[in-house]
Amino acid sequence: MASNRKYDAIIYGASGFTGQYVVQEFASVQHCNKNKPLKWAIAGRTRAKLNQVLENAAKATGIDLQDVDIVIANTNDENSLRQMCAMTRIVLNCVGPYRFHGEKVVKNAIEQGCHHVDISGEPQFLEEMEFKYHEKAKAANVYVVGSCGADSIPADIGAKFTRDSFSGQLGIVDCYINLNAGPKGIRVNFATWESAVHGIANAHKLRQLRKQVNAPKLAKTAKPVIRRGSYFESTETQGYGIPFMGADHSVIQRTLRYLYKEKNLKPFQHMHSISIASTLGLYKFLFFGFFFSLLTKYKFGRFLLLMFPSFFSNGYFKRGGPSQEQIDGTTFSLTFYSYGFKDKNKSSPDAIPDTRLVTKVSGPEPGYVSTPICLVQAAMCILEETDSLPSTGGVYTPGAAFEDTNIVTRLHDRGLQFSVIEEPSPFNKKLC
Repeated sequence: MASNRKYDAIIYGASGFTGQYVVQEFASVQHCNKNKPLKWAIAGRTRAKLNQVLENAAKATGIDLQDVDIVIANTNDENSLRQMCAMTRIVLNCVGPYRFHGEKVVKNAIEQGCHHVDISGEPQFLEEMEFKYHEKAKAANVYVVGSCGADSIPADIGAKFTRDSFSGQLGIVDCYINLNAGPKGIRVNFATWESAVHGIANAHKLRQLRKQVNAPKLAKTAKPVIRRGSYFESTETQGYGIPFMGADHSVIQRTLRYLYKEKNLKPFQHMHSISIASTLGLYKFLFFGFFFSLLTKYKFGRFLLLMFPSFFSNGYFKRGGPSQEQIDGTTFSLTFYSYGFKDKNKSSPDAIPDTRLVTKVSGPEPGYVSTPICLVQAAMCILEETDSLPSTGGVYTPGAAFEDTNIVTRLHDRGLQFSVIEEPSPFNKKLC
């Protein structure tokens, strides 16, 4: 890639709800990075809104941002995207839903030799970009890394941390997501809800894509766990679990497939669930989940879901997003209950694990604090640790792209905690 680009990085979609927080995080990181200053800009459709974003970011961070330029770009104007991508080494793409707005940015980034990271949690978009553009990105030596937000860096890099913390061979990783609300509760911006509505409504297209890709099944390294239903009791959490419908599981599977093919690292069985503490919480989740699933099947149902997000989500999703008090009061964690073999040679598709390890990734509010942290550090890995990335460009998951980088240290330094909760210990119980 040419080193004489006008900018090192452009944040596209900077005036969106999440984009504003990405600007603040990037400004804070650059303020602490005075030995290696980067020239960066923000981009979007409306100059007035972008000016306001810079003013708000300057107030929030106490950093003078007068030298940060504004670039006008619009997904509906492909020439503007082309010009934006030609200006910079990397684009941090915050414009969703990505199924509607993402592909044009990826396409133009590759054509202009510009790296690309995004915060998509949409499995269909992520897998389709790999299917359609991996070889083109490889030929252009451009790194395209999706799902670099709370979906799915904590899960994907958390799985890497877990594997690195286990001295033998992992066989099974059972991960539980916890959201912890403050006094003002939890709220999520409308764009996330919109992506979920369209994602569930188009699940059949994802199945068709996977048939077309026809990726080989991953080998088992331990006796498989019994398939779980739509909810289950968890002996690990002493509560309930519901399989997580987001991108995390899909992303980790793609990472495992890459690492097995390229680095001969044996895969493990992976499960990803939302942790629910009480029976009442489970009933609420199932009640709203039933109507959500039902309504996404019909055009009028989707209209209702998008018109009244708060009503159909028990108040969790709303236009305008959470208040600052809600953001400040919310935290998250992913706990990885992992089982494997102290002696790698004992691993086999019918073997029962003999060793247990528990790790955790935790951090501040996932959508608007941890997501900007993850996205910015993903971009910094590409800009500053190029020699540690895969040998050629391509469309990668975070775990594949950043396997050999200092991503864990970078995230830890910005507030995400990676920790071993229980050291590897003998295990002889039945898994179910």
